[in-house]
Amino acid sequence: MAFKSHPTTIRLSEQEQTFLASLKLPGATTASDKIRALIQEKQRQMQAGGDFVTALDTAEGILGPAQQNLKISENQAGMHSQLLRRTLDWAPELLATLLYALPADSKQTAPTLIKLEADIARHVMRLLDEVLQSYIARDSALYRADSLDTDTVKPLGRLCQVVHNDINHKE
Repeated sequence: MAFKSHPTTIRLSEQEQTFLASLKLPGATTASDKIRALIQEKQRQMQAGGDFVTALDTAEGILGPAQQNLKISENQAGMHSQLLRRTLDWAPELLATLLYALPADSKQTAPTLIKLEADIARHVMRLLDEVLQSYIARDSALYRADSLDTDTVKPLGRLCQVVHNDINHKE
């Protein structure tokens, strides 16, 4: 589809100009390309509630640079954290679920909110499972085993015991 472009002039501070020049965006090399790419990204973010795939793409676009930075930094440092990797793997799906379920331009019904709550509960429980697995394997799963020390995990252990007792009581 052909489109007619319209010249637009903007004033940028030196800091903004430096930032724009250093900004790396796929397929965008000139300032005009980069500004168009930023506008397209913002449009995509605003439309993220349209479908889950678009919302996931938006979430991965937001968190992708952090994931890449972590992988590069870990490679250079010769380190690995399953907890950080799992959290960054988990976060886009949670964000996409929220973006999809709560688009900016709509109000939610009670059934939609109830479904969202159940979906988020599943996501949070999955992360909690990942955190507890990292605790069990902390010597190999974390940069430092004391990142998840006993004092940090103990309150969660007590809550797990309460939940376990409640589940057994209901059965």
